[in-house]
Amino acid sequence: MDCSWVKCKKLESAICHLSNFDKNFLKAVTNNDYAAVKSLVEAGADVNCSSAGWTPLCISCYYGFTKIVQYLLMQPLLELRPQVMLCLQCGRHCYQCDYDEDGNTPLVYAAKHGHYEVCQLLLDAGVCLEQPNKRTQQTPLFVAAESAQTDVCLLLLEASACVQVRDNIGMTPLYAAIKSKDKTVVENLIKHGCDVNIGSQDHPPIFLAARLGLFDIVKILSDAGCQKDVSNKYGVTPVYEAAIKDFRDILEHLLDKGWDSNKCDMYQNTPLHIMASKNCLQSTQLLLKAGASIQVRDYKKRSPVQVSLLSGSADVLEYYLKIGVNLHKGFHSMERMWTVVVREMFEKDFIDCILVLLKDDCCWPLVEMIEPWERSLLHNFNIIRVFSQKTKLLKTLIFSGNYAEPLESKNNQDVSSTTYSAKQSAASVIINCFTPFILEADIRNWLASIYSSPMTLQALTRIVIRQELHSQILYKSQFLPLPKILKDYITLSKL
Repeated sequence: MDCSWVKCKKLESAICHLSNFDKNFLKAVTNNDYAAVKSLVEAGADVNCSSAGWTPLCISCYYGFTKIVQYLLMQPLLELRPQVMLCLQCGRHCYQCDYDEDGNTPLVYAAKHGHYEVCQLLLDAGVCLEQPNKRTQQTPLFVAAESAQTDVCLLLLEASACVQVRDNIGMTPLYAAIKSKDKTVVENLIKHGCDVNIGSQDHPPIFLAARLGLFDIVKILSDAGCQKDVSNKYGVTPVYEAAIKDFRDILEHLLDKGWDSNKCDMYQNTPLHIMASKNCLQSTQLLLKAGASIQVRDYKKRSPVQVSLLSGSADVLEYYLKIGVNLHKGFHSMERMWTVVVREMFEKDFIDCILVLLKDDCCWPLVEMIEPWERSLLHNFNIIRVFSQKTKLLKTLIFSGNYAEPLESKNNQDVSSTTYSAKQSAASVIINCFTPFILEADIRNWLASIYSSPMTLQALTRIVIRQELHSQILYKSQFLPLPKILKDYITLSKL
């Protein structure tokens, strides 16, 4: 560390107002020149000279000059004022130090910068263990924990430093240690009796540990018996925080310990709502396994499933469909579903979600939406634009069976005849509506060949099975006695 005279501008400014003799003395202290310091003191230099609170002891503790500190503590320092009665802060006879212009004491400086030997010398000299910064009320233990000075923290704890002090904004040394990600100090603070439920004015220690993704510290606090299901002033819990940051190891641990997976924030969002908005599949699975409910609604009356639709979270949406969620039961009406939700999906180009719905649902009213009298509505939905620009989406639509009526005999009409008629009608609609907007010749030619060529038996069979399953294909197909390759074919996982 460069400890030259110009290292600390504030110190330089303060010292320049002293007499030349005192200035030379403090320069010698600042430059860690032990021989010069000793010589000047013997020549009559004032060991108590000060400017803006910067005394020789304060300077040497700031920089960690152990030998000079040891020498100065042997001198008659006026700044170390002995307590006649027991100190209210540390409960013993001690020495109270003067403050510099920033409100710090020599021990606060030494602790903050991790000068272990200097701290040991000050403690051995009887300096008050608990005298805090005058402005922030942060004790030496607090500043050492905040600065991740592990060895100094352990020294202060062995000297019986108070573990439950709070600074001027209500934070504790435990909170400071978590903030600096110091597992060792956290363990030792708990060992010395700190309250694991008191961290700051807004939230408990485990909340911060979960927010920072500190699994080991979360486990330590949990094993120490911290209160479950605590939340901050916004209603956010550690489970919620671990979910929103996608810290799956922490989330799994808290859920295994019995934390509430359904507790809402101030907007009635559960962790499942957050996972749906962020498309976090594995965390969603953990929450559902722990008993999280998909029926809980946020303040906009939306379920986690609807949030996944409106957020374009395709992975989470597909998982919900695979476990049997029926989208048609989740909205106030079919009209609301297709005029609000679907419109937003097309407007926001949530292509992956649209693909999931095409793979799963044979009840999309696409043919009705493409009728001439509703073509203006169609443009509002951006359906033509989206389908005409995405080849995979267009192919999935063709193969999905969503454009055809259910394959039933009507008036004793042959099923194969109905199939071909439905296919031809749907292809006509696609040709008439989509082709003018398709610029790529390959896609136009492909559409024309689909229209002119008869479907294979395999493709017809797929449509029959899909239309027999109706909606929830991704869920129902799991129970078909078919090889996986055929199930993937039916659900359009492989076109």
